[in-house]
Amino acid sequence: MPPPTLTGTIDLKTVKKQIVTEYHNCTRRGLTKSAKWLAELNFALNHVKLDSKAASDLSAIHFEQKEYYDTYLLCKSFFDNTEYLRCAFFAEPFSKHCSVLRFLRFYALFLDCEKKRLESMSELTVVSDPKQMEHLSELSHEILASYPEGRDPRQYDPYDLYLLGMISRRLGDIDMATDFLVGAIIGNNNIWGAWVELSFLIVDRKRLTILDIPELQGCWMFQFFSGHIYLELHMNEKALRTYFALQKAGFHKSTYIKSQIAIAYHNVQRVDEAIETFDTLSEEDPYRLDDMDLYSNMLYVKGEKYYLQVLANKAVEIDKYRVETSCIIGNLHSIKREHHKAIEYFERALRINPYYLSAWTLMGHEFMELKNSNAAIQCYREAVEVNRHDYRAWNGLGQTYDILKMPAYSLYYYKQAHNLRPNDSRLLTALGEAYEKLDRPRCAAKCYERAKQLGDIEGLAVLKLAKMQKLTDPDKAAAAYLEYLQEMQANSVTDGDEEGKAHLFLANYNFNKKDFDATYKHAFKCLEYPEVKDEAKALLLKLASAKETDGDGDGDTTRNEGLDMDISTTDDATNNTPTPAAGTDSEAT
Repeated sequence: MPPPTLTGTIDLKTVKKQIVTEYHNCTRRGLTKSAKWLAELNFALNHVKLDSKAASDLSAIHFEQKEYYDTYLLCKSFFDNTEYLRCAFFAEPFSKHCSVLRFLRFYALFLDCEKKRLESMSELTVVSDPKQMEHLSELSHEILASYPEGRDPRQYDPYDLYLLGMISRRLGDIDMATDFLVGAIIGNNNIWGAWVELSFLIVDRKRLTILDIPELQGCWMFQFFSGHIYLELHMNEKALRTYFALQKAGFHKSTYIKSQIAIAYHNVQRVDEAIETFDTLSEEDPYRLDDMDLYSNMLYVKGEKYYLQVLANKAVEIDKYRVETSCIIGNLHSIKREHHKAIEYFERALRINPYYLSAWTLMGHEFMELKNSNAAIQCYREAVEVNRHDYRAWNGLGQTYDILKMPAYSLYYYKQAHNLRPNDSRLLTALGEAYEKLDRPRCAAKCYERAKQLGDIEGLAVLKLAKMQKLTDPDKAAAAYLEYLQEMQANSVTDGDEEGKAHLFLANYNFNKKDFDATYKHAFKCLEYPEVKDEAKALLLKLASAKETDGDGDGDTTRNEGLDMDISTTDDATNNTPTPAAGTDSEAT
């Protein structure tokens, strides 16, 4: 799917008309999340003025089939009060004649299945109840049976296709769900909920090809979906370009776009810019809780305990029973190292919404802190069940199995995380370590090499690359060790053991190359590190003998004496012991 280019290509007046019309369509059918998203987008276009006739037409939108309006009002009131079975009962006699009542009935039955599944849960899990799955399967057949046999599915009501897509996804029939959702979008490309459902089915970048359909790409909503799926698949630079282009095309006031940009900034390690964007967003919409749990994650990473406390207090004041509020408070307890309390709040969030991805992943992290590997694995697996795009859950599974010393399992999960974020140097380093533990040095070296090319955030890849290449390619290993030592010096960081081993390798490497000056330099440096000092002394003695053998006169003899003198002096200085008579070792040599 090519990145969209949209500057100057969107007719904002036409878009505004479509948004308002679709808002009313979604509101009638109880699609509250889509209606909310559309209403916010419409408000972002309040600078776009319609002519008086168009404005009058939009404000005068009424229920099309007036003879069923009384029934609709009754059913919709039951629906809004979550009395789904009552809604379905009163809608059934008229569902064959009124498309809105038909959808409202089927959607009410679908939500009743979801509600009962959540109520019957004996423990926190998103594993489907077989009985409820049977009800969903029966509902799917009933929806299909409401249309004449042999009718082209493309002629089905788009909202019915959207509902069939949701049901099929929950039943695990991915291909059927894809067909239904694509059909729904082709029939009405302004159903935002259908686009979001479709994004759950695009589990990796290879499946983006299912969007190569002209009917999908020719609408303005496709641009919003492009940004959404790029962000889900961690194609963050493309997501940023898409959202910046949408802002430039007239959606610069959209809080949704600003929130998505902040998340993309966070994903590419531009945390300060992400926090600044969320701060701006909070000023414009101070009672907004959407995505604020992600904002709390950023404050947690930055160690901003005070600001996290302020955010938690504000969230409780707005709505203490929102899942975002529970996650924010959980992060606050986590930063205070109160892991058991953090888990309590993440569990509270999941009781409100078992499909809430962040809570599963964050709870897995807390169990890891408590060294409860089994519970952590369960949480991460549930997170993957909710959304296979969550690289953090895949990475968490890899880390957990790594701790359990099961490298084959950790390799599999690290691969899944890497597929989602192929340009994350940290995941490449973890993948390399898994290969290393499975005794596959060439694969490990490739991972470390790629991590180094991508910037190596943790600063581990160069050293690990050098270690892997010692056996396979000494020349590359020497170059990597030199780069490692230069980085340590440039960053004023020390790691005595590893630096000593690096100098020792370089000393031996240069000795074999008969570069005696470089050998002397690195071997003499080794004398500063206790672990390699004895080997360095032996190498310096070998170097002295080699110089005598290859010597060309008194100059070399003088240099040899200097080498041996240095060994004695450095050894004594290191151990703080009295120095023997000068020249003793030289005379013996």
